[in-house]
Amino acid sequence: MQAFDRDDYDCQNYASNRVAGRVDRANDKTATNTILGAAIGAGLGAAVGNTQGAIIGGTAGGLIGNASSDPGHKQYGVQREYDAAYAQCMTSRGNEVPVPGRYRPGYRDYPPPPPGYGPPPPPPPGYGPPPPPPPGY
Repeated sequence: MQAFDRDDYDCQNYASNRVAGRVDRANDKTATNTILGAAIGAGLGAAVGNTQGAIIGGTAGGLIGNASSDPGHKQYGVQREYDAAYAQCMTSRGNEVPVPGRYRPGYRDYPPPPPGYGPPPPPPPGYGPPPPPPPGY
């Protein structure tokens, strides 16, 4: 177990180093867009002539600026690269890493149902398909 833990630790560091620059760039862009949006929104709100307008404008501008940088999309790409680097590192050291979406023949996540379980019984008499929708619907 100690060898696996050491491999895990080393591979996490390796994968983090592989994506470090992309993480910093994504975070910097998000922060810049949020600050610029807040500043523009506060300026426009203050132009209305009151403090409440500046506060509302700054908040809305910050939210819009943050959303415009699309941080989720950037983080998804960074996460995929991290996962790939980690998996490659662990595999190169002789460890198995589960990969989502891959089928391993003969492998199941759960046992088969006990004997005697089959499809559900048919519905009782009188239950049929639902009525058609009203005309013009």
